[in-house]
Amino acid sequence: WRQIMAVDPEFVPVVLREAAGSLQTDVAAARAAVLILFLVIVGVMPLVYSRQLAWWAFGGAVLSTLVVDGLFFFSASLA
Repeated sequence: WRQIMAVDPEFVPVVLREAAGSLQTDVAAARAAVLILFLVIVGVMPLVYSRQLAWWAFGGAVLSTLVVDGLFFFSASLA
């Protein structure tokens, strides 16, 4: 974001394309997979091991956030 704020408005798309290109690597995909796996575990564990409503709400919030992010990723990959 600092680079975007420092360049002229006409060069913002170029900076964003370069940033997106640097994120589309095998290392970034592996990190994303590890993070998704961790969040799925964190979201499912309260549903399995706890009977308290607050922990169920926490697990549901984490899992629903993953679903929404997955929908955003799916729609962005189609664009």
